[in-house]
Amino acid sequence: MNNNDLQKILREISDNRQFAINKANNNIQTCMQNKDYSDLEYKIRSLSFEIAKKEIENKDTSKEVKELSLLQASQDKLLKKLGFTKDDLTPQYNCKKCNDTGYYNGKICDCVVSRYNDLVKQTSSYSNIVDFTFDDFDANIFLDNEIREKMVKLYSSSKKFCDNFPNTNKTNLVFLGPTGVGKTYLVSAIANSLIQKYQLVNYLTAFELNQMFLRYHIADINSKTSILENLINCDLLVIDDLGTEPMLNNVTREYLFLLLNERSIRNKHIIISTNLSIDGLLDRYGERIFSRLADKRKSQIIQINNVDLRLQK
Repeated sequence: MNNNDLQKILREISDNRQFAINKANNNIQTCMQNKDYSDLEYKIRSLSFEIAKKEIENKDTSKEVKELSLLQASQDKLLKKLGFTKDDLTPQYNCKKCNDTGYYNGKICDCVVSRYNDLVKQTSSYSNIVDFTFDDFDANIFLDNEIREKMVKLYSSSKKFCDNFPNTNKTNLVFLGPTGVGKTYLVSAIANSLIQKYQLVNYLTAFELNQMFLRYHIADINSKTSILENLINCDLLVIDDLGTEPMLNNVTREYLFLLLNERSIRNKHIIISTNLSIDGLLDRYGERIFSRLADKRKSQIIQINNVDLRLQK
């Protein structure tokens, strides 16, 4: 996760937390300005202290507990007359898990990851990704029985990949196949599924990736790290239509290898869709990149040879 984005999100969450605290405190102060309410509050606090003291001394507190219940009921009625509820007197945080601190059990909270994914959607092609999930998959669109059976198995294995993420057998999935066979829909279903699991997903086309490589290439040394940081560190990187981007000398191959290698070192997941064949990948990108994509220890290459669904429709 880009550190600048992380700090921005944490500041926003911190501001939300402080707003909730201030609002609750203001409501309490308003209620305490009412003498009847403040008197009840004083009696409730005093009696609560007395109950706690007796419990420590193992003394009977039934009388005090009953009295406390009556006082609290009277206070609740008065609170309603003043136009408030109990919830109005406690901070109402947006995230009930971390109470708008941004951290839960010593780790970044899911609310931060969700907000980060929203930022990714705004700044990348994710805003244009197909709104497609595993639930939307309809095997009946495949008229051929053999193709239909293969696609059912493929969607099932892809869903299992998401269910097990990040503890999967393979970190890289490469989908090969001609235009129109449903590769983008499948990778969209995977990406959307992992977004729902609060994983950090970065989805972009090969053309957009190439443009980022070019920016990285011409950037000054102080700006380079921030350009590729999100791509290197996100939980899942999706590259759609690899092979459709123009080949830029000293840019495309060099930085694609850098990206693949860095993510491999970090054991990060990559999903790629391409119209190229296996031989086409080797011819276009060379042995170094091909070896990263075809490494049997980490990668699974999946060939989709269906009819063009657009023509079938």
